[in-house]
Amino acid sequence: VDANVLVGLLRLDLECRGFAETTIREYTRLAGMFLDEHHGVVEEFTRENVVRWINAGVSRSRKRWRWLSLRSLSRALREDGIIEEDPTARIAMPQEVVTPQPIVSEADLAALVAACSGNTTADVRDRALILTLASTGARRAEVAALRVVDVDLHSGTVLIRNGKGGRARTAFLDSSSRRALLKWLHRSGIGDGDHLWPGQRGKPLTGDGVRQVLERRSRRAGVSVTAHQFRRRLAARWLLDGGSEVGLRAAAGWNSGAMVARYAAMAATQVARTEHTRIFG
Repeated sequence: VDANVLVGLLRLDLECRGFAETTIREYTRLAGMFLDEHHGVVEEFTRENVVRWINAGVSRSRKRWRWLSLRSLSRALREDGIIEEDPTARIAMPQEVVTPQPIVSEADLAALVAACSGNTTADVRDRALILTLASTGARRAEVAALRVVDVDLHSGTVLIRNGKGGRARTAFLDSSSRRALLKWLHRSGIGDGDHLWPGQRGKPLTGDGVRQVLERRSRRAGVSVTAHQFRRRLAARWLLDGGSEVGLRAAAGWNSGAMVARYAAMAATQVARTEHTRIFG
């Protein structure tokens, strides 16, 4: 069977199981790498080759991704009757090492907002976009997909229609993001059925477009901020201010407490610094 066919079967299986497109791309890319290195021969999909490939000079986090991709490939091929036994069976999933990661400081957020304090259409849109990311902690693809009808400024809520795993949820807007969005809606003239973030020539921003906006505004502000840092900021501030794990899971779109623990670990340094200052001055 051609390697491209095998990767196609994996993609179809992942799509049917509701995986996010970014995860599908990475799983299929890694599975394609494995198959290419083994000449696309299904008979080479053995336990020995899987172990060797997973451990072939990559970091522990990448080993985990390799294991997950081949585990999914095995499932897809077994369901289609191409293989009978699971070559990933009895291979333990590599443990993930979670290290502290940067989050958006209040100073960096203020600098970003100041970098789009002008009154051009792009300034008004980008300020609303940045404050929406900061308030909701939503993934950049989720924010990019928003339509005007998904935003309720009266209740301060945003409907994320297609989050990770295809799950919908409600995210929340603070007063700053609501004011910025209100100004943007008046300025842009977009209607309920329109995408919330039209870009150049009227095409809506994509997830990559959101990344480019942040990169451009970060350069102007003299900071380095990514969309995911806003997500870590949401988790850190929620926990620091005594928010519940149940509430954070709902707001962030996580279906297990493991993700809360993971993001808390990523933001551990910032949490410890804030608590140290509060306790010791």
